[in-house]
Amino acid sequence: MKGYNAMENENKAPRLFGEKCDDYLSVLTQIDIPLAIYQFVDNKVVTIFVSDAILEYMGHGIKNREDMIDFYNEDMYRYVHPDDRDRIIKAARDFAMGRSSVYDVTYREQMPVRKGWSVIHARGYHHTMTDGTRYAIVYYDDVTTANEMDRAQEDLMNRTFFESLARYDEAVVIFDVETHELFYANERMRKIIAPPPGYGNGVSIEEYLGIDAFPYSAAEMIERGKFTLMLPDENKAVIFHASRTEWQGREACVLMLADREDRQLIDELTALPSLNYLRVHGEKELCSLMPGPKKFSVLFFDICDFKEYNYLFGYDAGDTLLRQCADVIREHFKGEFVCRFYDDHFVVLSTKDNLEDEVASVCRDILGSDFGPTIQLKVGIYEMKDRDEGIIAACEKAQLARKWIQFDSSKFCCFYEPAMQEMDTLQHYVASHVDEAIDNGWIEVYYQPVACTLSKRVYSFEALARWNDPEYGLLHPGVFIGALESSHQIHKLDSYMILHVCREMREAMDEGKTVVPVSFNLSRLDFVSCDIFQIIEDAVKAENIDRSMLHIEITESLFAANTYIKEQVVRFHQAGYEVWMDDFGSGYSSLNVLKDYDFDALKIDMVFLSKFDQRSKDILRAIVSMAKEIGIHTLAEGVETQEQMDFLRDIGCQFVQGYLIGRPQPIRETIALLNERQMPLMNAEERVFCRALGTVDFQTDRSMALILFDGTTQTFLFANDAFKQSLAEIGVVSLREAEAVMNDQHTPAGRMYHSFAVRTAASGAQEEFTYAVDGKYMQFISKAISRLDEKYMIVVSLETMTVHADTKKIARFNRYLMAMAMSYDEVSLIHFDEDYVERIISNGAFCEGESDRHNNLLESRNLYASMFIHPDDLEAYLAFSEPSTLISRIEEAEAGYLSEEFRRRRTTDSPYVWNQYTVLLMPHSDSLVMQMIRRAPHAFHRGNEA
Repeated sequence: MKGYNAMENENKAPRLFGEKCDDYLSVLTQIDIPLAIYQFVDNKVVTIFVSDAILEYMGHGIKNREDMIDFYNEDMYRYVHPDDRDRIIKAARDFAMGRSSVYDVTYREQMPVRKGWSVIHARGYHHTMTDGTRYAIVYYDDVTTANEMDRAQEDLMNRTFFESLARYDEAVVIFDVETHELFYANERMRKIIAPPPGYGNGVSIEEYLGIDAFPYSAAEMIERGKFTLMLPDENKAVIFHASRTEWQGREACVLMLADREDRQLIDELTALPSLNYLRVHGEKELCSLMPGPKKFSVLFFDICDFKEYNYLFGYDAGDTLLRQCADVIREHFKGEFVCRFYDDHFVVLSTKDNLEDEVASVCRDILGSDFGPTIQLKVGIYEMKDRDEGIIAACEKAQLARKWIQFDSSKFCCFYEPAMQEMDTLQHYVASHVDEAIDNGWIEVYYQPVACTLSKRVYSFEALARWNDPEYGLLHPGVFIGALESSHQIHKLDSYMILHVCREMREAMDEGKTVVPVSFNLSRLDFVSCDIFQIIEDAVKAENIDRSMLHIEITESLFAANTYIKEQVVRFHQAGYEVWMDDFGSGYSSLNVLKDYDFDALKIDMVFLSKFDQRSKDILRAIVSMAKEIGIHTLAEGVETQEQMDFLRDIGCQFVQGYLIGRPQPIRETIALLNERQMPLMNAEERVFCRALGTVDFQTDRSMALILFDGTTQTFLFANDAFKQSLAEIGVVSLREAEAVMNDQHTPAGRMYHSFAVRTAASGAQEEFTYAVDGKYMQFISKAISRLDEKYMIVVSLETMTVHADTKKIARFNRYLMAMAMSYDEVSLIHFDEDYVERIISNGAFCEGESDRHNNLLESRNLYASMFIHPDDLEAYLAFSEPSTLISRIEEAEAGYLSEEFRRRRTTDSPYVWNQYTVLLMPHSDSLVMQMIRRAPHAFHRGNEA
């Protein structure tokens, strides 16, 4: 009572039971049961009373009550077994806070009255005073002896938290299957995985481990028996063994940390099982994952060019990429076995159907990530039907399927076929026989033509290797190129190709044949394994070949390689070789490479043409437009249809390559095919002439056409829709009809167009003229952009001035038209097809009305002659105006029109005056003649006749 009164006097706690406090406490202190009273104050459990029995049985030398209270408030659980401490702290806290109405726990504690551990059973209840104050009263009972005598009770305890400890001397945690509430973490677990502060107070298993969520539910963990997990805070991967147990009547999951041997089988970067794990436990995983006869597949994932990615972005970025890819693959194949096979390769054991769709979804998710524009996945799939063949052997077959599409940019997934095994054997053969193949001439150079889209003449060839083996026959390039790349021998093949191309080019030149440039592709390994620049230089000098005749094709991955390779590629360009970027748009960062280096041409990745949907077309338009803007030529490979050809021509892509133009063949067969298709090779001047098209914007919204002018004839090479619409507005329905008008020098219009073409070719500057037709003023603008001998490439536009010109200019043309009308006394239209004459202008005034129309050409002509022509000129006038021959005489006239002078009078009472009569065919017509009459220029010298 002294301790309580002292505490009361110091205001450490309120009076417990009001006025009867002393009586109640007197009774409680005399009870021979360890008892304590607690109160929850300021978010803390506070001890406010202990009985004498507490001091006797649990005091550990403490003699007075206030010291025992202080001890309980400061370190109540000092003597509790470490493995039980967290559990009872949580239970006590839940009870004090009212989360649990009953406190009933059993735990181990070191007691002063017994050596070793005693088993304590603590029970408690809440007591609420009339003023609302609530206390927790807890009784403690030493049940050690009873527990030792009651084997059933011991078994019950062993089935709970002691079961794991007794069976395994390993780190253990136990948590609720449904709520994931942490029940228990033993001391060894806490040493290996440091718990968060206050973890014992109601934390979840996820909070303890420092993760957001498990990859599986608790039931799935127990079913699998073993799984891996990445601990972010610890930055390491772990393996857990999972089993089911019961914890005080609640279903619980026991997680035991795997032993050291198992932990060595986990990839710490991705928290996935490693290749060693698959070797050790693969068959067991297979059986647990797919029991019974259920079929399954092995998937082999490969991140392409991962070494270059590391070099370009750094190893930290590479590690991040691997983790992200692992997460995406694990998410898509949740519940199935996923492991990091080695390096940038992953293996999945799956029972899913429609694997190709699932793999496509994985690729989309990865490409849609931050790393998407820079990587590509290749996946091989092997459907394992015989489980006895071994999991590693199955992985090797899936890897072989992936290898099959290694150099095919259009494919991301491939299923294993038995023939691939034979192909793998063949690739080993290639790697071991390349020197023999070169020495014996088994390797041939095939040439595939590159044609100009406008002329379809051949601009250049691409040299491609073919291996005609005496044992295996003609090998597919994917076989021997892949094999030589893998064995680091590709430089042998490329060096041989370069020497052979130069030798064949020299032979053709010596025979006086037309020769075009040849392009060939260099591998990254060419720069690593040899001095490829010097090899090409030596070949060029040995055969006396101009450097402009060799085009170096490179992929942008070369620029993702080391600085030495970058410098060597630039060295080629500076030495005078053309450098083309191959497969533009398929790799890491095409635009960045394009920004930093000079290229002569872009070879557009054929994947755009293989799809050839609207999206691909839009991308192709943008690429060609961008290339023209920065002065780079464009070449599309893989052209197989006329539709593709027409589209590429219309958007201004200069060159095409593909089966539509010609397949790769030996040079003689290629030339023969081109001759058969009437596709001649361009000479050097023609190539320069053709390259000028690289500056022309074919995708302009304004009217635009290309004309080839040879000094006599104008031929349309191209016209966009806007130009054709302008022609339609003046009644010309086709380019062929427009050519007929422009090239007919028997008509004023033909002579006008011819004269304008000559002026454009001579000036080299932009020229323009305007003319009226059908009530519209048309503006014709042209400029010569290239010349070959007497041939000129001319860019023209034709536009209606009422749309594009200003009002002042149109008004000026109207004044000119009025002045022309006033220059002639009379203008008439002779309609031969309808047999009448229509007077348009008379005495400088425009005529309109039926009185100005005279039917029957012959009668009208004769009447007019008898009334107004001088008798001495009558015979000559009748011959000049003879209707039956007038049109043919105009067409035969060198000037394109007829003009003579006759004396005529305006009225029957007026004198005769010399007048000039001119007749010409109207443009775009073969039956309408215009007759213009005006006073003869020198009439005043000749006098008048009455």
